[in-house]
Amino acid sequence: MKNLTGYLKKILSLSSLVLAFFLLLLSNQNVRAAEDQFSVTADFTHGISDTSIDTEAIITIASEKPRVVSYFTTTIPQENLSVECYNASTSKKLDCSSHNRTGATDIMVDFNNAIVKPTSKLKLRITYHTALEKTGALNIVSSVQDAVTKSVVITYPKTNGEPLWTSDAMQNLKSVNNNYQITILKPIYTSISILFGKSISYQFTISKTFSNTLKDQNQTFELIVPSDSTTQTIIWDNLTPLPNIAEQDEDGNYIFKYILAPEDTLDCNIQGHILKRATITAKNTPEAFLTTALGYWKTSEKLEFTRIISYIKNKGIKITDGFTNIQDVDADTQQLIIKYLYQYTVERLNPQKSLVSGVITDSRVGFDNIVADPNEANPSDYTDFLITILRKYGIPSRQVIGYVSNISGYTSDGFYNYWVEAYDTTQQKWITMDPFLEDYSSKPLYGNAFFDHIAILKRGKFPVAPKLTFYKDSDFKVTSSSEDELIPELKFETQLVFESSNTLSKYLKGLINVSNTGNIAINEYALGESNIENIKKYVDPVNNINSQIILPKQTATLQLNVPNSINTSNVFVNIEFSNEDYSESVLSASDTNIQIPIYLQIITKAISILSFLGIIYLVYFLLRRFNNKQNG
Repeated sequence: MKNLTGYLKKILSLSSLVLAFFLLLLSNQNVRAAEDQFSVTADFTHGISDTSIDTEAIITIASEKPRVVSYFTTTIPQENLSVECYNASTSKKLDCSSHNRTGATDIMVDFNNAIVKPTSKLKLRITYHTALEKTGALNIVSSVQDAVTKSVVITYPKTNGEPLWTSDAMQNLKSVNNNYQITILKPIYTSISILFGKSISYQFTISKTFSNTLKDQNQTFELIVPSDSTTQTIIWDNLTPLPNIAEQDEDGNYIFKYILAPEDTLDCNIQGHILKRATITAKNTPEAFLTTALGYWKTSEKLEFTRIISYIKNKGIKITDGFTNIQDVDADTQQLIIKYLYQYTVERLNPQKSLVSGVITDSRVGFDNIVADPNEANPSDYTDFLITILRKYGIPSRQVIGYVSNISGYTSDGFYNYWVEAYDTTQQKWITMDPFLEDYSSKPLYGNAFFDHIAILKRGKFPVAPKLTFYKDSDFKVTSSSEDELIPELKFETQLVFESSNTLSKYLKGLINVSNTGNIAINEYALGESNIENIKKYVDPVNNINSQIILPKQTATLQLNVPNSINTSNVFVNIEFSNEDYSESVLSASDTNIQIPIYLQIITKAISILSFLGIIYLVYFLLRRFNNKQNG
């Protein structure tokens, strides 16, 4: 029930005053117009074609008391609409006028003194058309001011395929002739976002300028860029110039390093695409440091964890007061505990409502101080709080700083944000959780696919490192991509060669040269079958690519130090290169020709000549002696 002021204006003509007064007497009530109570709901139907969206909104006005309505005013949060109005019960066209302003269209409908009774609701049908914008996400406004949207039905051609993602959960998807029909009940957002296809893609650009102001030495500049993970794949379209070094740290972050000569300047321009997808199974077990309590994730609090245990018990979970390890319960209970720890965070903290969306630069206060003052919490406070309690119970977790795109309608453009990833050992998957955004937007987000969340860097080993290297809006730009489906390509060329050696050397140096000819990075490799037994132990401890990523158009070298005692004729080795769920194997082979140094060749030839001369002299000596005996 909402107050009439703000969305209904009732103008009673002289002829209707008598009737209104009579009805009020019948209901034995004496209520002033400003206190009249109405309930207003809306049901939307959208028909999508190749060029436009045809919308019909049924607005239902109800009252617990008889009322006379002359005019009804409302606002649709979409500008430049040309509307038509009808009485939905009689299909009679009504006089209505509209006023366009920035971001909205105000509508006034003449109901001609229609009567609203508890048993007779007033229904208004508003129709309008909007142009279909060819963008990555389809955003459809489905709300009117001061009304509760009960349902949204969207019909679209089957050629678009089934929806990959919707901002509000679908209650039904059915086939109707050549169309699909989506039904969403009680949506939370004013605009419904829909994405089609097999994956969601974004186009991004990075523009940075580095300047070495030193006069007598080189300087190295680092750039943190979006990395491949279990939720996203990076396609690199352009890297100008290629970094001198491209590394992956223990948290999986991609770090580009550019080495500049004294007083040199470098313009770095990077373009690519980010493909978001449903979370895949993690290949590697989380590192032990992801459950370590340190820095902002360390606490001396005891009372707070007593509250948490009580909270979990009240949810029906049977655990002891001394519960500290999530591995002590079964798989289903583990998943519930992770969910309840998230919900506890949302309920325990209160967001800073005056906050402007974006990464907070204020100093962080840590878990204990957040507990002392849980109000006006910023995004990093939410992540620090949640990571602390997750790690308290042995749940691997890490902080993520990234970019939230505009496909979900939080803002007209995107914004930076903090969120959390927790590892579910039962599913072997990382779960994305954004407690601040749920609290701030008042929308339940647990279990969301988070296709709008683009990870830039992750902090698991240290609470404050690495640092975000984007400081201006122009440094990093993201837009939804409307291109056809992009295909990640893991391609490479390899060559196995052995450098010149000598018979006196203890080792024979082998080089595996790898060139990335695809469009995604190679971030992991594994040596497999070879005719050299246990070839992995001969990988050079320094000249390897363990922490290195190989970007498109980049070349890297893996060095082998093979003992000379091993037969290295016709060496082959099977190598697997991978990028999360993309992997390819190659069989690299080489004929080993050991070249003898020139000085050894000279000595060998000299020995051979001397041996030959010695043999000739011996034969000559024997023949001469034989002849002497014959003559004697």
